[in-house]
Order: sequence, then structure tokens, then C-alpha cells
Amino acid sequence: MTISCALLWQLPLLTVRDPRQAAQRVLEADIGREATWLILILSGIASAIIMALVFLVVPIPPEGLTLPDGSQLTDGVEYSAIRQGITSVLAALLIAVGITFIGRLLGGKGDFNRLLTLVAILEMVMVVVPVLMLVLVGLVPTGRC
Repeated sequence: MTISCALLWQLPLLTVRDPRQAAQRVLEADIGREATWLILILSGIASAIIMALVFLVVPIPPEGLTLPDGSQLTDGVEYSAIRQGITSVLAALLIAVGITFIGRLLGGKGDFNRLLTLVAILEMVMVVVPVLMLVLVGLVPTGRC
């Protein structure tokens, strides 16, 4: 089985409705290691682009944002879209390594490449969330005249 465009469109909803079936369908597709890394990196790039669009649509005020602990965040390094993309790829990789390591400590026999494939596809699905956020921000009135 290969991954088709139809499966890619169905995957976000299937992941929410029936994660086990979504994982089985992804694993049945037998995505190679190179394709898995490509999906993971492209998901990071898409995440960075979408976050850059979010920052354009919802700009950070010049005075920055005040966090609950009283500290200030400005529009500097904390809100870098490139940093967001790199962080998402590294977090996905860390999750895959962590689950593999802990699973093996507990006697599991899982394969890192298959797990990385699932995490990469999940990262791809998670790119849908900020896209929906962008659409909703465009639909919600701001209250400004």
C-alpha cells in the first residue's frame, strides 16, 4: 500500500477519530527512511512558514507580551518562526528516540524507523492546527473600527 493524496486528506480526521487505524494505515504504506526524514523536515518547514504567517496576521505588540509571572516577551528570539520549525523537528525526533529507548527498557521490541514514521506523519497532521487557527483568526471580528 502506498500513501495517496486521498489518505493524506483523510489522515488528520482519522488520527482524531481512530488513532490506531490511522497508525496502521501509515505503517502499511511502508514509507522508507528517506521519505520519513523528508516528511519530518518538510513538516518543520511548513510549521515555520505557518507561524510566520500567524505573526503577520496577529502581530506582537511593540511593548511585547506580559507573561503571568510578570516577565516580558518581545518580538525577538522568542517568536522566531525559524526557531519554531527547528524546535518542532527536534521535538519530534526527541519523542521518537525517547519512546524507543523507554520502550526497550520496558522490554518492547519496537522499531525506531517505524516509530519515527508515525511521529513524522503526526507532525504533518499537526501542521493542520495552525492552519485552522489562521483561518479562524481571519473569520473572527477584531472589534477595531
